[in-house]
Amino acid sequence: VTIEQLGACTTLFVEDLRKTSNQLNVIQATLLLIGIYEDTGSLSLGGALGAIAILLKKELLLVIVGGVFVLEALSVIIQVLSYRYRGGKRVFKMAPLHHHFELSGWAEPKVVVRFWIIGALCALITLATLKVR
Repeated sequence: VTIEQLGACTTLFVEDLRKTSNQLNVIQATLLLIGIYEDTGSLSLGGALGAIAILLKKELLLVIVGGVFVLEALSVIIQVLSYRYRGGKRVFKMAPLHHHFELSGWAEPKVVVRFWIIGALCALITLATLKVR
């Protein structure tokens, strides 16, 4: 049994339990606490990407391949620092960045597709700069 299969099973299990009650019980809380619920697939993919980058000694390429995530995180950092040090002035309408675009009038599917395109371009740029010996 892989960690992904375990995560999928626990997700289905907890979702089934949620349908029957509105509060988390001990089993649900334990599964959430040990981290094998909901985020298992994304965490394992991120860990795999990180491990591959370290093995290839190309850690800086993670910033490029994860360009959308880096932009999202930077938008939050910029917003917090701006609000704190500029007397409540904001750079974005709302952080993270995808909410700024939604508040600017873009429909959510439009934002999602644009971010997919940017993510694909970042992946292509990373692959283009990757030299395997």
